[in-house]
Formats: sequence, C-alpha cells, structure tokens
Amino acid sequence: MRSTFHSLEVAKRGLFAQQTAIATTGHNISNANTVGYSRQVVNFKASSPMEMPSMTRTNVPGQLGTGVTFDSIRRIREGFLDDQYRNEAQAFGSWSVQRDTLEKLELIFDEPSDSGLRAVIDQFWNAWQDLSREPDNLTARAVVKERTQAMIDAFQYTDTKMAELNRDLTANINVKVGEANNFIRQIAQLNQEIRRIEGLGDNANDLRDQRDLITDQLSKIVQIQSREQANGMYTITLPDGTALVDGLQSTMIGEGVALEQITGGEIFGMMKSRDVLVAEYQSHLNTMFQGLITGKVDVKLSQGSILPIDVTYRDVNGVEQTLTAGSPVPANGITVEVDGINGLHKLGWTMREDGDGKAIPGGDFFISTDGSWSINSIRLNPDISTDVGMIAASIRVDGNGNSFSGNGGLALVMGQLRDGVFNFRPELPASAGKGTFDEYFRSVIGGLGVKTQEATRQALNQETILKSVDNRRESVSGVSLDEEMANLIKFQHAYNASARVMTTVDQLLDTIINRMGIVGR
Repeated sequence: MRSTFHSLEVAKRGLFAQQTAIATTGHNISNANTVGYSRQVVNFKASSPMEMPSMTRTNVPGQLGTGVTFDSIRRIREGFLDDQYRNEAQAFGSWSVQRDTLEKLELIFDEPSDSGLRAVIDQFWNAWQDLSREPDNLTARAVVKERTQAMIDAFQYTDTKMAELNRDLTANINVKVGEANNFIRQIAQLNQEIRRIEGLGDNANDLRDQRDLITDQLSKIVQIQSREQANGMYTITLPDGTALVDGLQSTMIGEGVALEQITGGEIFGMMKSRDVLVAEYQSHLNTMFQGLITGKVDVKLSQGSILPIDVTYRDVNGVEQTLTAGSPVPANGITVEVDGINGLHKLGWTMREDGDGKAIPGGDFFISTDGSWSINSIRLNPDISTDVGMIAASIRVDGNGNSFSGNGGLALVMGQLRDGVFNFRPELPASAGKGTFDEYFRSVIGGLGVKTQEATRQALNQETILKSVDNRRESVSGVSLDEEMANLIKFQHAYNASARVMTTVDQLLDTIINRMGIVGR
C-alpha cells in the first residue's frame, strides 16, 4: 500500500534538487570572471523506486518512482588540456625571458647608430689619420688621446651594462625561485585540504580550482609534470623524475632540488640568458677589445723607416729575415706581424727625448692595471695621459737619433689598422678567428640580431599556441553567461513545477481529510 504522503515527498525532493541546481548556477555566474574557475554542474539521478513489499514479487504492476536526487556537484575539467597548457606555458616562459634578454643586449650595443661602439672606433681611427697629416700638432695629439679615452669608456660602459644585466638576471632567478617554492608549498597544503574534504565524500571543487591555477602558474616558472593520485592529491615532478610535491611532502628548489635540474620555464630561460647569452656577448666584447690591443696583425712598413726594436719578417722569397733596431727598412718595404695597437706603437718614435737628446721610442699605448687585460682593467698609458708628446707618430729618426719633425708614418699605419686583419681568436684553427674589426663587429651584431629574431619568433609562436590551448580549455571549463542564464530559467521552471505538484497534492489531501466522511452528519 502506497503512502498517503508519497507525492509530497516526491515534490519536496524536486524542490530541493532544483534549488541546489539554481544555487550552483548562481555560483557559476558569480565566478564568470574568476581566473582559474571551472564551471560546476549538479549530477541529477532518479531516486530509487518504491516497490510494494512481498515475499517474491508484488502483483502491483510497475515500480513507483520516488522523485529526483543528486549524488554530487562536480566541476567540468579536462586533464589532457591542463597537461598541454602547462607544457606550452614552460616553453613560452623560457623563450619570452630569452627574447627580453636579447632585446636588452641590442639596446646595450645600440647598433646601428651614431653613438654606438662602431662609431667610437671609427672616430679613433680617424684621429690617427688626422695626426698622420700633422704629427707635431699638439691639438691633433690631444684629439687622439681623447678619442682613445672615449673608446675605452665606450667599451667599459658596454661591459658594465652587461654585468648589470647579469646581476639583474641573478636577482630575478632568486625571486622566481622564491615564487616557485611558495607555489610548491601551497600545492602540498591544498593536497591535504582536498584529501580531508573528499575523504568525507564531497568534491572539493573550488580547492581543486585553486590548486590547478597554482600549478598553471608554477608551470610557467619551472617545467613540471603533474599527476593525480587515486586519493585526489597531486604529484608534481621535474622531467627527470625529481619530485617537487609528493602528496603532503614538498621539496624546495635550491634546497633539495638543484637549479641545474631545471630544464624549462622562466628560471631556465633566466639561467640560459645569464650563463650563455650575456656571457657570450661579454666574451665577444672582451675579444674585440683585446684583439685591437694585443691581437696579431700584419702591417706594411715603408722603405727608409727606422725602428727602435728588432723585427722579424719574410723577404720576397719567403725567407725569414731579421731587421735590427736602428737599421732602415729595405727597398719596397717589409710586412711584419705586431701585437695589435700596443705592438705597433712600440715601432714608432715620440716627440720627447731622453737625457742624451735622443728620441724616446713608443711604449705600450694601453696598459692593464692587474695584468688580466679584462675590459675594466684597461687604461690609456699614464705617460700619454699626462703628456701627449709621448704618442709615437713618427717612424723615422735621423742619424743622431732625433725624431724626424713632420714625419707621421706610424700614425698613418695606425690609422690603416681600420682595415687590418687581426687574429681575434688565436685558439681557432687557420684563419677562422681572423678578420678586420668591422668584420668581427658585424658578425657579432648580426648574430645578436638573428638570435633576437629567433627568440621573438619562438616566443610569439608559443604565445599563440598557449592562447589556443587556453581557449580550448575555456570552451570546456569556462562559464558561459548565456548558457547559465538558460539553465537558470530551466531550473526555475522545474522548481515552480515541483511547487505546483506540492500544491496539488496538498489540495488533494485537504479534500480527503476535511471533506470526506461528512455525509449524514
């Protein structure tokens, strides 16, 4: 026998179920613009039907339904898209950092421009050529000194800016490591909360959204792999299998995990930028400057030149010969190999005389304060800084050892080093490391431009892919206000209909209770 109030129970369950759906829809609408939120749905199911009690089978046909119930409220999320998003996020993070670093290096070199390194070097060569026309002019000599100092300042400024960029990258790595470690701790804490709540039979939808959002943010900083355990907790590992989060346990980067184990994300991009890109162009800058100062280069000395030191050269037959100090260069001139600007300057004569009234030969044009010949240790020879007469512009002396007045032979040869083939990279085989300064400088700047274009292309491609994956993920998990409003109307009508059922049953019961059985009273 069915219960008199059975229909009231059916209507009540309908009211409760639709009310839950309306509340869930309102929750979705409220979080339509919440980053990382996944829309939630109520899983309705028909409640267990009621059958008349019997030892075998009731003779009453059919089973009487008992209405609707819901067994869970679940979020809509696709794990495959999450994994794809995180994989693309780490690549985008790495390339975007490298792109930014290379763009900063381009700004530091400031080429092509009228104020970059190349312009300063050109002014240095021009000053020597001007001096070759007026070797006794103190103003021309002062210009050589100032152009030299400007060149030193330009190289040192460029090197200092790259050192600052290096330090900035190191500081940013430390910041990102701290940020990543904070995310790792939060994921482990959320694992604990999710396990506790879901252990009671509920779905921790909002906590799962928070954990996924933090995991997404972590994936941009560090290349990770995430896996959900049977108990709902996340395991976060590096590609080499090192666990950052294992259930409730967390391992910090820089403590249990070495920075060298990171192979993707912003931290990897910063380490590569610092240890590879910036270091490479610092090395190029040092190579260029040291090559100018001490790099092997062939120079042609004209007939009649008289040198203050012995030099070795090859005659027309390829036989090695030695020209002793004070001997004139033979007819047709000779080609000798010198050690850059410093080596060439030692072949000339200054305007000043020693105690015997003889011309003082040129010394090192540049010096190193610590012997390392690093850019920051290089200075103009203090003797030249104090007295521009110590610049060796002449390449001839008379029989008494006095410098020829008006001879600017060495200054002319020095100016011609603009087109001299320096051995910038003596460690390379054959002529692989040789070239003019302009050729080497163009190769460095050209290489920087190509790398910047490649990093920009990769970053833009990764950004496009990342947005595409995120759009696909949003199409699955995101909140559509149009869809939610349609659902709201649907649930509202269902709620109103259930209320109408309850009103109808109430009227029926009122008839039975208050109106039946009163005939004959």
